[in-house]
Amino acid sequence: MGLALDEPNEEDKVFEYENFKVVVNAKELENIGDVEVDFRDSRWGSGFTVRSTFGSTCS
Repeated sequence: MGLALDEPNEEDKVFEYENFKVVVNAKELENIGDVEVDFRDSRWGSGFTVRSTFGSTCS
């Protein structure tokens, strides 16, 4: 699993919140559960953080 900037394919699931779209590969949808995507900007760097209900976090 990873993050990438990409155009959605026909089989992808697109989620929209306000002016933000998240595209998820349909094959991976069952593997991610409920997730929270956040952008963090700190003195140590910036980037996206993804938290899953499965208990793992990736940055």
